[in-house]
Amino acid sequence: SSDSSCALHVHVGLLPEAGQNYDNLSDDDAVEVVSWLYRILVAYDHFWDALCSVLAPSRSRSQWAEKPSSQLARVRDTLSSRYDVDLSQHKTITHALGKAAMNADTTIREVANRIMYQMATGRYWAVNCDAMLRYGTVEFRQHGGTTHPTHAINWVKLMYNLVEITREPFLSNVRQPTNYVGSSITAMCDWLGIHPSATLRNHWLRRKARFAGTLSAGQACVQCESSDFTWLTRPVICTHATAH
Repeated sequence: SSDSSCALHVHVGLLPEAGQNYDNLSDDDAVEVVSWLYRILVAYDHFWDALCSVLAPSRSRSQWAEKPSSQLARVRDTLSSRYDVDLSQHKTITHALGKAAMNADTTIREVANRIMYQMATGRYWAVNCDAMLRYGTVEFRQHGGTTHPTHAINWVKLMYNLVEITREPFLSNVRQPTNYVGSSITAMCDWLGIHPSATLRNHWLRRKARFAGTLSAGQACVQCESSDFTWLTRPVICTHATAH
């Protein structure tokens, strides 16, 4: 069983090889991982309202899974105050790290390490970067506890899609998350490339309707809001209801 004191934590590995840790990465790989984590934070922070709209209301104000905006602010402030780099003037975070290294006459690895520790300031964030130093992963902590496999699986899929799409820099308008409406789960699915008819998108649209109080009895399974159901009864019960 689960209650409001529980949460579903999802770890996704970012390191090139199993068994590695951040400290033994090559300089190039360390810079890539730090840049990748920063892009994950940017995307998650931008779509914060959209994500909150599909999760239990208590998860939008949890002290155990705080919004990434403070992590991002520390990165910007460190680059500005220590390295005289305005992040907004650089096309990518990687370019900014390189400029910071030049300004300080140091290595880009030293700058990347410092930025890593600005993002990894404890685990109680919706996007926990401290997990990179402990386990070589990024941890997503915002989803509430659940015993519903459909809820858990679709959250894992959503977070994995977010990690995959942020692997590369946001060099085109279509890949830049801030070009999409941050409060819209539909816009987030568009950015992630989730097809309008995909089961995953439909699941999250129903979750949003459920928490908004607009989910009709005919739209989803009364137990899990699954899209994978058959119309066996009224109210609808999905075919895997026994799993609950």
